[in-house]
Amino acid sequence: MFKPNPGYRIELHILKSHAVSNLNRDGMNNPKSVYIGGRRRLRHSSQSEKFSIRHSDIFQQFLEEANLTYGATRMVRTRHAAELIKKMIEGRISELNKDPEIYKEEINLCTNSIQDIFIQNHGNMRNTEGITQLIAFSEAEIKFLVDTIFEVKANEDIIIKDISETIKHLGKSRSSCGLLSPEVQLFGRFTTSSSFFKNVETPLQVSHGFTVHEASIELDYWTAADDLNKEMNKSGG
Repeated sequence: MFKPNPGYRIELHILKSHAVSNLNRDGMNNPKSVYIGGRRRLRHSSQSEKFSIRHSDIFQQFLEEANLTYGATRMVRTRHAAELIKKMIEGRISELNKDPEIYKEEINLCTNSIQDIFIQNHGNMRNTEGITQLIAFSEAEIKFLVDTIFEVKANEDIIIKDISETIKHLGKSRSSCGLLSPEVQLFGRFTTSSSFFKNVETPLQVSHGFTVHEASIELDYWTAADDLNKEMNKSGG
């Protein structure tokens, strides 16, 4: 088996057939394209390729083995992290036989801080009308955040801390044997715009694919996929 030395770079150039579709779009909602050889060709981003890799059968098998062997957790690429954390906090309050509604204000103040990192920023303009970015978390990071911000005193008083400060210091706890999932280590955060979560330097770099033939631009229907959409729809979130 080939075992490259540190610093080696392995490049794979692959031709792959896709169904008739435009796999992603640019900031103007147009299908992405590139001029090569004097012809316009369709292209799709590395994130589309990474999504395909992450959801392949062979990669799912790898994740199962990593979980059994090392206790590695999975990654969720989502905009619903704040909602997920809120539900986990409410669940812990219920386990203490207390009503989560009593702590509604504290919970909202806490989770609003993390929700802000998903709002798209365009220069000095913040889009708060639901157009949000997706950021990758490991499941262990989500649990770590809840463990850190949720505290029960000896007299059973509940304290819910501001999550923004916790997030800023989360990076100090990252290691290959700690909070990061194999997916986050391999693919990164899928974002560079967050001041709270800096992107992770990763060994896998995926270039943009493009068609080998000239192509005309058609309407696009692909958008970034949120890993928690199904769960949030089931729960009415």
